[in-house]
Amino acid sequence: MAKPDYDDPDVEERWCEEQRTVVADYLRSQKVRHGRIGEWPAWHVAPCASIWAIESLARPEWIGWWVICGDLPIGRRSSRQKKSLPDSMSEHIFDGFNREIEMKWRVFQWYKTIFEVKRACFIMHCPDVNREHAQVAGYFQRLV
Repeated sequence: MAKPDYDDPDVEERWCEEQRTVVADYLRSQKVRHGRIGEWPAWHVAPCASIWAIESLARPEWIGWWVICGDLPIGRRSSRQKKSLPDSMSEHIFDGFNREIEMKWRVFQWYKTIFEVKRACFIMHCPDVNREHAQVAGYFQRLV
């Protein structure tokens, strides 16, 4: 199956319509009370990301929320925050990546701890560990 050509305006428009539906579903699932969703993203790079303006209920015709979606964690930011749109959205993106990196770091630390325990048990049960075993253990320690 051929990859979609996102430079084709029809393909790009279809992608944007799909993302608008994703935004509407997300807002509904989060029980966000809002006005209209922009008919076209405020910014987008198909098929990676799109940023949508969401009308405020308290101030009609004003933007109350920004929603980012695409090939990244979906999320929203209030327009009341005194940050520019790029700052607000980049903060959202990096928050998601930081959580993922933190999770991977914890898994890495867990595996490292297991390796250290196994290595200590090996050395305790094999008192005649020779230089070759020590070199192998050192090699694996450098890997972790």
